[in-house]
Amino acid sequence: ILYQHYRRTLGPADCVEVVRLPGVDHADGWIEAWAQWRHKPLDCTPQW
Repeated sequence: ILYQHYRRTLGPADCVEVVRLPGVDHADGWIEAWAQWRHKPLDCTPQW
């Protein structure tokens, strides 16, 4: 899954938020989705 790869590549982080968007993938919909999501604050889940 993409998230697992991203999380391993990210390395240690104070928090991580995962959002699944139906119909969005690397080929379709991600540009529009990112334009809406990139300015929203994280609902931070501490990673201990």
